[in-house]
Amino acid sequence: MSKALLRVGFIGAGGVNFGTNEGPWDHASRVERVRGVVVVGVADPDVGRARRAVDARRRRCETGPSGSEGEFASKWDSCAVYGAVDEMLAQARPDVVFIGLPPVAHGGLVFPKNVEIRCGAAGVHMFIEKPLSVEPPEDVEKVGTLLARQGVVVVVGYMMRYLKAVQHMKKLLQQHGRPVCTISARYNSAYTAIAKPFWWDNDRSGGPIVEQATHFCDLARYFGGDVALETVKAYCISPSEPLGMLSRMPTDPLTGKMVEEGIPESRRIPRATVAIWRFRSGALGSLTHSSLLNDTRYSSEFEVWADGLLMNLIDPYTECKLVIRSPGVEETQVLSFKGDDPYMSEDEAFLSAVASGNSDRILSPYSDAKKSYELTWAIRRASESTAVNFLSKL
Repeated sequence: MSKALLRVGFIGAGGVNFGTNEGPWDHASRVERVRGVVVVGVADPDVGRARRAVDARRRRCETGPSGSEGEFASKWDSCAVYGAVDEMLAQARPDVVFIGLPPVAHGGLVFPKNVEIRCGAAGVHMFIEKPLSVEPPEDVEKVGTLLARQGVVVVVGYMMRYLKAVQHMKKLLQQHGRPVCTISARYNSAYTAIAKPFWWDNDRSGGPIVEQATHFCDLARYFGGDVALETVKAYCISPSEPLGMLSRMPTDPLTGKMVEEGIPESRRIPRATVAIWRFRSGALGSLTHSSLLNDTRYSSEFEVWADGLLMNLIDPYTECKLVIRSPGVEETQVLSFKGDDPYMSEDEAFLSAVASGNSDRILSPYSDAKKSYELTWAIRRASESTAVNFLSKL
């Protein structure tokens, strides 16, 4: 692009765009560190929340220690707040937007969920946070077709692809010269820390496989290639089973009620899911996901096996360690990647692609991300089907 400054807009003023205590995600803090950009608008139906987010950002930038953040203050000087996406597109005229909305609020074919289609029609490039939607994958496929015709850059926030540890794993595989044989992903979330009612509602979040385990489903595809979706088999522990009755359900801080209160049992999320499948290459894949841990710390591992090579990515969200056993060596090597910031890497790659017209650094375009979405839905549908059959026999 020939413009001196890239005009950035944010759609959604919640935690994924502006930060939260729940995790390291916060696109605003990364964007303001990128040279050659200016933030021109924030759109959120809760205008008050959007205004507070922008005001807090300005104050933080202006009062940074020893001027360390003062250089970022000008990024927010011309930022306006809007109550509707179309209003921001028309008045602020952003070149790019970061879409950080609840899954139920975007990714559809009709208004108001067709946020991406409207942005594309306006010629605006998009960074979309996962998951792509809660709409069926058949509808998301149609959205992807429309976006491809609109000719804008569209990327999806699968930040784990940008981890230095993951890129090291890809390099080792290339050097090893042997294909992947098995991939095993394990993800156990601390459910007591998830105090958002929408997350516990399948209809609003998509369920834990679509909304949360999607990162590991995407990594599995990143290493194993396309999945033969017809081979997916899955089982889950439903909330109505004795094993699904969790002992420390969190309360909604806004209402003081249990997060599942008011959610019909048929829409409550599974407590654990186990899935297996085959990749088109013939390799085997598996996922174990649960929401069973207490307190705040999650447990997650992603393991790849090839002939003579074992790689285990441990705790990629925080500590980020990689355990390697190489051919001909019985001792394992442990590498630490603590301090890596894949969120910064993915944001820079997106903004650079728009500014330069070169998309080589983008690792998760929409056209590929929708395949990960299809996999999560295949697992969800398979697990729901087997759960119905199992419960009917009790």
